[in-house]
Amino acid sequence: MSGFLLAMAWKAAAIFGLAWAASMVMRRATAASRHMMWTAAAVAVLLAPVLSVSVPAWEVALPAGVTFSMTAQGTDVPAEAPAGGAVRTAGAAAPRWSVDWGSLGVWLWVTGVGVMLLKVGAAWQAVRRLQGEARRVEGVELGVEVLECGVEMPMSVGLRRPAILLPRGAPDWEAERLRLVLAHELAHVRRGDLVTNFIARMALCLHWWNPLAWVAWREFVREREKAADDMVLESGASAVAYAGYLLEMARAAAAEPELEPAALPMAKKSQLEGRLMSILDEKVKRGAPGRAARVGTVVVALAGVSILGAVRPSVVERTVPSVVQSVAQAVEPRAAEAQKAGMPGGMDYGTGLQKLAERELLAGHLAEAEKLYEQALTVYGADARAQAVKVKLGMLAIGRKEYAKAEAYLEKAQEGDVKVTAQALMWIGVSLERQGNLADAELLYRGGVGLSTLSDVQGQVAARLLARALKANGKELEAEDLERRLAEEVAAQRPELLPEPPEVHRIGGEVQSPVPVFKVEPGYTEEARVAGYMGQVLLAVVIGKDGKPFNVQVLRGIGLGLDEMAMDAVKQWKFKPGTKGGEAVNVRANIEVNFRLK
Repeated sequence: MSGFLLAMAWKAAAIFGLAWAASMVMRRATAASRHMMWTAAAVAVLLAPVLSVSVPAWEVALPAGVTFSMTAQGTDVPAEAPAGGAVRTAGAAAPRWSVDWGSLGVWLWVTGVGVMLLKVGAAWQAVRRLQGEARRVEGVELGVEVLECGVEMPMSVGLRRPAILLPRGAPDWEAERLRLVLAHELAHVRRGDLVTNFIARMALCLHWWNPLAWVAWREFVREREKAADDMVLESGASAVAYAGYLLEMARAAAAEPELEPAALPMAKKSQLEGRLMSILDEKVKRGAPGRAARVGTVVVALAGVSILGAVRPSVVERTVPSVVQSVAQAVEPRAAEAQKAGMPGGMDYGTGLQKLAERELLAGHLAEAEKLYEQALTVYGADARAQAVKVKLGMLAIGRKEYAKAEAYLEKAQEGDVKVTAQALMWIGVSLERQGNLADAELLYRGGVGLSTLSDVQGQVAARLLARALKANGKELEAEDLERRLAEEVAAQRPELLPEPPEVHRIGGEVQSPVPVFKVEPGYTEEARVAGYMGQVLLAVVIGKDGKPFNVQVLRGIGLGLDEMAMDAVKQWKFKPGTKGGEAVNVRANIEVNFRLK
């Protein structure tokens, strides 16, 4: 039995090693093609033991140079008989305790397989329990059940009857987010990933002790998710929007590893960086492998596993440790080298990094945002778009009180677009003001205003900061004049509103005003916090018959991301709806959102 297990071990190591080598050759191919190759490897690993006993044997002698030797230990026997011609015995030698390593290895393998299979069984039971407690999501027709239940992460489940599980409250997500989540999970169902996942999991269960099996599983899962991402992007989804939702999903919820043996969670933090790079890189090949590629993969896999199944190495029990060790040692450094060689690049990749950095910045994840901005800066190089990135990095450095570093970034950001130069001057003013140098801060703010106009948001932000500095420097009359001109300019602007939906009423007469019953406080952006920036945002909104706000838009904004924060907060408010004649109606209203720093 131990010999059979060792034969399985070295054959699985050979299959995994060949699959890894093939993945290196195929690194420019589509993720779906690489996933198909890893699936074929898992099938080959499962078939190898069967073919080992059903295919005629082919004895192969391995070189002695790769074998380990073992010396048997016994009792000492006198080399010569003692004087007198009689052989004396000093009593029977005490038996030495010994271990049957072959039997111990078998029991350890069986125990490990049992534990792995128990985890799979527990996962399937947990999934069935969740499905039993789930509620069907109405109005979604995808050809598979879409259920709302107690999961934290969207996932697809089921072999014979696939289903998509969504967290509670998912039907209330914004339409685009829900559409992309469902598109990703539906891609898994259409690709048959639930079946191939089960096959690969069984291969991992049988070879739980083999590090190459875990490497293969990791690559299998990574390519599976990338292939599903590619299907979403091929449906016309925005790469940046999709990457942003993935990022939010991975940060907001755990992947629930106890369910993974029976489910395909949408996003895991450990895989996120590679997936985001693949999504944002427009040079990546996408799409499913053709029929010829699928047939070729099956033929090669069957031929290879048949040959391996027939091989009977005469020294297999002594050679397996060295073979596994040498292959395992080769995997890690070459895999890292291949990953480095396959790093995507180009200006489009930099733009994607920059947009993701902005999302992280709005979410308050400053370290992650800075890392993404730095990566974008590296990709951009001397490109003009690097100018705006330097402004963001300068602002983040001001927030950490690293003023010298901030001003170095901001000075470099003054070459190029005049509007971005105006931002750089303004932020240098913020840096000087925070250090107590109000006179020089005023000069920098004047420069920012001079390069802008009061008709755009950037100029208005710089003007408000300048008015604050003027007051601090005792120039009240000049500050009041600037604020008056700014108020006149803002009042003269007439934002283009969204088309008003039918049957919307104005408050007054028979129409009673809606009453807020639940509010969400808006967050503060890092830019506004660093600048010590405050103000009031005026929003136009329609309160629906169900008490939910929609058509939320800015009537009067103040910039630095606070307009978006106000809109995001108000969209989550709940109201007792307005009424007309006692009946709930849609009502137009304005909402003021104040931003104040303590």
